[in-house]
Amino acid sequence: PGCKRPLLAEVALNLVVREPPKSPYIVQMYEWFEQHYRYILIMEYPHPCETLLSFTMRNGGYLEEAVARGLMRQAVLAAKHCLDRGVFHRDIKLDNILVNTETLQLKLIDFGCGKLFKTSDCE
Repeated sequence: PGCKRPLLAEVALNLVVREPPKSPYIVQMYEWFEQHYRYILIMEYPHPCETLLSFTMRNGGYLEEAVARGLMRQAVLAAKHCLDRGVFHRDIKLDNILVNTETLQLKLIDFGCGKLFKTSDCE
């Protein structure tokens, strides 16, 4: 939004997906800056959380149907939120989904492989 120069793709994608209305199923980028040829991203860190892979493995490698259904519903809503904004994540996998172990709320993370498929100010 309002970009005057090309941005690191991950920064641009995070800016696009955080546009209102925000999704509770996507990790939020609070701030970003460039320092000595590196980009620093300040991201939301849900606590307590773990990846969906470690959550599943800690539960014996499977989930109860109701839990799996709830998590997959949230994952679909996260993906839909991205697609509605023209963002294709391209790397949705168990390691890129965080699960709050107390509330079972899901957060999609890591837009490093993502791509815009609609035009925007940050292309």
